[in-house]
Amino acid sequence: MKGSNLPLTDTAASDAPYLPGEAAHEPGIYLVMHYRHRLYHYVTVTAGEKFPACAGCGDRVRFRLFQRSDTIQQDPDFAPRRKLKLVKTK
Repeated sequence: MKGSNLPLTDTAASDAPYLPGEAAHEPGIYLVMHYRHRLYHYVTVTAGEKFPACAGCGDRVRFRLFQRSDTIQQDPDFAPRRKLKLVKTK
């Protein structure tokens, strides 16, 4: 469901992890899984942003979409309001 704030299920298409150099297909919170040197953690990634290599484990790091999330600018409740232009009539 578009705009849903529910976490993804185990059967979600995002189960295939992203590799460094690949671009995120969706904006959201991503689980970062390092290779041996650090516990997992979460980061926020925008759509189209490329996942980087890790300074500690290089290209062995993996990223998995945990929860899709739009930026606050994309939320209709926080979009800039259009100013109405008043026109004088005769």
